Amino acid sequence: MRPRDDFRAGWVCHPEGRTDVRWLTGAVLARGANAYPVPRPSGGFDLLVVLSPEMVVRVDGREFPVAALVPPETRFTILPASGTASGDDESVPVLVFHPAGVPAIAGALSVTRCGLCRDCLDEGDTVVRCPGCGIALCMDCAAAGVCPRCETPLFPEPAG
Repeated sequence: MRPRDDFRAGWVCHPEGRTDVRWLTGAVLARGANAYPVPRPSGGFDLLVVLSPEMVVRVDGREFPVAALVPPETRFTILPASGTASGDDESVPVLVFHPAGVPAIAGALSVTRCGLCRDCLDEGDTVVRCPGCGIALCMDCAAAGVCPRCETPLFPEPAG
């Protein structure tokens, strides 16, 4: 069971506001970089940033050409490959990825059935564990964005 809806997997905060990162379509960031959510087996997402050849992404002081996997809540910048701009330069926006919800891979959580509809789940299926009551939901049951058991938001809006 794969997600049918293009739900918001997280967002990237930048000086102009925020850009939503969608499950199926990803997002376009500064300087034409594309960003895609990558599920972690234990839950949550990392952000895969794919760049054009003339760009690099700087994460924790290290520069990566072509692509980089950015962990949640980590500051990063997208720079020209020439390296002329400094990561501390005010002209280079600092970006931060914030994952939404708590999606995980069913096999990593030892979940074999959805806690609501009781459909069988394969090891590679994506599930959402409610932060309020802990129920594991298939993507169909989590599509409403609210836990059907305790009404806790599964994909909370970002602060600010």
